[in-house]
Amino acid sequence: MAKKQKVELTPEEKAAKKLRHSNGWVRFWAIVVALALTAGVYGLASKTAGKETASTGTAASSGSSTGSSSSSSGSSSSGSSSSSSSGSSASSSSSSAAASTGDSSSGGAAASTGVDAAAAAEAINAATAKAVAAGYHWTRTAEYTEPVDVGNATSALNKIIQGIDSESDLDSVVGGFIGIGDKEMDITKGGSAAEQIDYHGENYALQATSLQAGDLKNLKVDGNTYTFEVENASSPQLDKSTAMSRLTNDILTQDMVNSEIKNFVSAASVNSAAIEYSNIKATVVIEDGNLKEFRYSYDGKVTELNIKIAIVSVNGKGAMHVEGAYTNFVY
Repeated sequence: MAKKQKVELTPEEKAAKKLRHSNGWVRFWAIVVALALTAGVYGLASKTAGKETASTGTAASSGSSTGSSSSSSGSSSSGSSSSSSSGSSASSSSSSAAASTGDSSSGGAAASTGVDAAAAAEAINAATAKAVAAGYHWTRTAEYTEPVDVGNATSALNKIIQGIDSESDLDSVVGGFIGIGDKEMDITKGGSAAEQIDYHGENYALQATSLQAGDLKNLKVDGNTYTFEVENASSPQLDKSTAMSRLTNDILTQDMVNSEIKNFVSAASVNSAAIEYSNIKATVVIEDGNLKEFRYSYDGKVTELNIKIAIVSVNGKGAMHVEGAYTNFVY
């Protein structure tokens, strides 16, 4: 009986296909909700089935249906199989570049050093706008700084996942969704970078920046190289209303989470979401008006996320460090 009930959740496979066209971290919470819903529904079902089935039915039936979610995650991770060790080299060079920018506590080193922040912002915006249509080499590396945590459900979900694949856990399953690991790709000139990257492409492709003079904190100019930081962002939107969103689209909004999760589980709704971005740093190299190199890094932390599914509430949190780079441009 429990197994037949679990089969009813197989539409997760269809929903998983939709996830391939959604943005960044949205997939992280969608899969958490799917797994949590699986565990929650069958936890309740086992209680009504009787004391004997309460201890065994839940684990067995949950394992059978979660296969589709884990399978979807696996295919998603393989979709990012362009990963290679060169991403690591990009990570180290990006780290050193980011380190040179200094601490973000200062409000505006641009003024104190006499650097023309307005001219710098204009040059960067013009160069990135031109570079969007160019060919380039893209690399990205991301790692957890805090493991995935959905509270009391974490242990139960890990047991479900490991019942399917003993080598996996919640961290590794959702890792593919949020881009954990090293990735790289050569983007063809004139083509859509988002389409070429495909998985998370809308987030990872080079964007034309729309930076303002006041966005460039601790700005330093050394020849053709600009290094700077932008202000920390609390739950930024994609409307270019924050310095971070004027720098990159690699962010998550509550509306995006709510929309995606409702498509995935119609009975679900996001009650609250708070995502904090900090240590946002960038290094840009421009020669004769052409972008030669663009590196950025940030720390992302979900401090609050409450999703209600029918009568069940799921709370989650996690954090990661991200470094991205666009190099070897072909105009």
